Amino acid sequence: MMTTAGIRDPADHSRGKEEDIMDSVSSMHPLCPKCELPMFSEDENSYFCASCEEVYSYVKNGDRLEKVRKKSTVDRRMKAIIVSSILIFLLIIGSMGAILVLRSGNEGMIDITDVADIRHLDVEKEVPIQYMRYTDYDDYISEKMTGEFRQELRELEIFYKSLLVIDRDWDIVSMAENETPQGILGFYDTEDEVIYFMEGDCSTEYRNYVLAHEYTHALQDQNFDLDRYLDTGNYDVDYARSCVIEGDAVTTMDIWASENLDLYERMKVGRDMILQSVYSSQFSDWQYENAVLSGMYSFPYDGGSEFVKRVLEIGGWEGVNELYTERPPLSSEQILHFDKYFEYEAPVEINLEFGMYDDDLIFSSSVGEKLIRELLPSIASDVRDIEEDRADIGWGGDEFHYFENGTDHLSLFVSEWDSEELNDLFATLFEGKIDSLSDPMGNRTYYLRGSIYSIRTCGKRTYVLESNDEEWLDDAAFRFVR
Repeated sequence: MMTTAGIRDPADHSRGKEEDIMDSVSSMHPLCPKCELPMFSEDENSYFCASCEEVYSYVKNGDRLEKVRKKSTVDRRMKAIIVSSILIFLLIIGSMGAILVLRSGNEGMIDITDVADIRHLDVEKEVPIQYMRYTDYDDYISEKMTGEFRQELRELEIFYKSLLVIDRDWDIVSMAENETPQGILGFYDTEDEVIYFMEGDCSTEYRNYVLAHEYTHALQDQNFDLDRYLDTGNYDVDYARSCVIEGDAVTTMDIWASENLDLYERMKVGRDMILQSVYSSQFSDWQYENAVLSGMYSFPYDGGSEFVKRVLEIGGWEGVNELYTERPPLSSEQILHFDKYFEYEAPVEINLEFGMYDDDLIFSSSVGEKLIRELLPSIASDVRDIEEDRADIGWGGDEFHYFENGTDHLSLFVSEWDSEELNDLFATLFEGKIDSLSDPMGNRTYYLRGSIYSIRTCGKRTYVLESNDEEWLDDAAFRFVR
């Protein structure tokens, strides 16, 4: 259609307005360099990505954004409380015009084949989607709280309490039973082989964005059996594998979004993420009440996706598949330091001989570098004070063992480090944590609410013993510290 000067074709006018709006939106909400979803202004030079939970600092040249520098990781819930009203206001103002002139997008839901084409995995069967009311979530949790699962939670509680991760008043079974579904939009259940969506209002784009993540879990389960994959019985190994599972799903979800969502649709996803974060921040989930657990909870998504993307760059999807088969990660150290995985460096074996204690052994596990980093936040910088160019913290390997005899118990945490100097540093930091919570008894021994802690070092190893029976603790120290 021809137009004359001063008179524009309505279609041309609409396209021009759309371009103007999108340029304005791009300026107000630059894309995150990591996930390519729109970010939101915190101040003149900082932008927040709700998806990656990162703050980025921008160096400006006039009105153009030139250089991106990662600033710091921010907890989504804390961030939402502080800036939620500002972010939502900016999003509404920035997108109001676009809502009037842009297409509404695909109204349909994606299916598992859409994700399988990206992830290059076979679809064995369709995965049903069921909608769950928030009031039904309690019944769902009650059905899942079997005796075996309760025992696993009890052992996790013992593990965390012995390591001073949680307070001794915590009851993880009760917390799990009373956990709220706020903050959850959807999840895949490996037992039911169903994707559950919580009922609620959100855009089709956001629901599909989440579906891409959950369909990836379904594909993982169909091809690699997730229940078997996460059944090593070792805390650190299972944690490293959870980083693979979530990192794979985040990576696939991001690829799906980059291939299927335009800028406006990504803005809708960002808006719904913020609204969900604001809503969920009104509720208290036990993972977020504890700084250590909060860090452990978020890392499989953030650190896991960085790890999986490195594997994908080097080995393609076949390399990612090997994370479930021939080359699963052996520790959280391998997730934190990719060169450790690339070299496939296994943790040092401690190889304690229990002897007469063998009948009292309830469970064994390992702690791992990631949990140690969360427990002792200064350890990485303290290690660099000793060895300036060191990227890791010098963790070689560890073992955790828990024993019971009648009403008495004993826990033993043994770690080995790359040098005696690094071992002494760890022992000093861990002893400082014990000391800050307890009453000293002398000779590196402390009393804490019914338990006695003792910390010993020998060469490159640190031994942390905890018991409610002082004689048992002394006997264990005599037998094991060597």
